[in-house]
Amino acid sequence: MTSEIPIYEQLKQRIIEGIAKRELSTGEELPSVRQLAADLSVNMHTVAKAYAQLKDLGFLSVHRSRGAVINPESSYAANEEYLRQLTQMLRPYAVEALCRGVKAGEWLSICNDAFEGVMTKRSY
Repeated sequence: MTSEIPIYEQLKQRIIEGIAKRELSTGEELPSVRQLAADLSVNMHTVAKAYAQLKDLGFLSVHRSRGAVINPESSYAANEEYLRQLTQMLRPYAVEALCRGVKAGEWLSICNDAFEGVMTKRSY
C-alpha cells in the first residue's frame, strides 16, 4: 500500500508472477472482484481494473458463471508484437543503466538473474 506503484498494477503483476511461477494454473478461478477487494481492503474498481487489463493481455477470461479464470499459455504466448513491446519497455532501463555506467555484460547478467529468479521458483 505504501508503494508508488498503483495498487491495480501491483495486483496485475502479482497475478502474472503467480502464473509464471505456476502458483496459478490454467482454468483456475480467481476470487470475485468483490471478494478480492474485501480481502485486500481496496476499492472494487481497483481489482476490476487489474482483471480487465489481465483479460486484455490474454491472461484471464471472464465468464458470467465462473468469474475470472486463468487462460491457457497459448492465449498469451509471446509473439512479434509482444517482443517489440518488451524491447520498448526495457529501453528506458537500459538507457538509465548505461548512463550510470553499467556495462553490457552486467546489464545482461542482471536481466538473466531476474529471469532465472522467476524460473527457479516455478512450481511443477
